[in-house]
Amino acid sequence: MSGSSLDLTGIALRILLLDRMNVYVDNLLSSKAIQIVLQ
Repeated sequence: MSGSSLDLTGIALRILLLDRMNVYVDNLLSSKAIQIVLQ
């Protein structure tokens, strides 16, 4: 039982990490685009 629950926790953490990364990249790209537009 503990092994399967550990796998689920690892998967959940990876999904959360990917979501954070996607949000960070989106913010980075949008800020870059805004800078380019302002120039």
